[in-house]
Amino acid sequence: MTASVRTLARTRRPGRAPEYRESLADRLDYIQTLPTEPAELFDMVDSRTRPCVENPTVFFGNDRGDSVRAARMCGPCPVLDECLALALALPEPPDGIWGGLTKKQRRYVHDIASRQREAREARLREQNRTQWEQREKLRRRREALNDPGPTLALIFDEVATVTARGIAEAIERLTADGRLLPGMRMPGCVELSSALAVHSAMVRRSYRLLASAGVLDVAQGRDTRVTARRRKTSVASGEVSI
Repeated sequence: MTASVRTLARTRRPGRAPEYRESLADRLDYIQTLPTEPAELFDMVDSRTRPCVENPTVFFGNDRGDSVRAARMCGPCPVLDECLALALALPEPPDGIWGGLTKKQRRYVHDIASRQREAREARLREQNRTQWEQREKLRRRREALNDPGPTLALIFDEVATVTARGIAEAIERLTADGRLLPGMRMPGCVELSSALAVHSAMVRRSYRLLASAGVLDVAQGRDTRVTARRRKTSVASGEVSI
């Protein structure tokens, strides 16, 4: 961070605000570790050259030519980065050249950094919200895959005609509109028949119809689940029979 700020101040075009290709918000976060008073800052380099102290009229005057000259003189200063960060941290931008930048340029830098910080915080909030939604969706899917209770309630509410084909068509509609997802565990024949007050043989016939249509995956010794394979045909079309 420090090297990039120094390079930025040295290579900018005199008299014009520099273009920033890196995040300034991260650089401004560094100011919390720097001195809060100019006197403390200058005490750090008592034995070194301080062009702003030796040439106050150049650094804090109103002449444009002096401003360009002062900005160039800032380049080799040993506290260039700290000086710029301190000026950006002050509530009111100080006059003169600080950290190789004029008051107008520093205000421009501060505005850019503020927008970058706001955008970064907005991205983090959006990422957190998206991650929470994904975790919640995964949790619901895992519950649905292993718990036939919600599936049983969906089928019970959807069945309009209590026949083998009517039950099969209701389940097919649920899979078509996405309420029953691939991999979801179906209720057992006894469970569903008890809920619908019919014989379990009717539910078994419904499941066989759906398996023939490619809607359900029914295998010996396995739970009946909604298949992820491409469907062969539709139960409602009447093309599937047992």
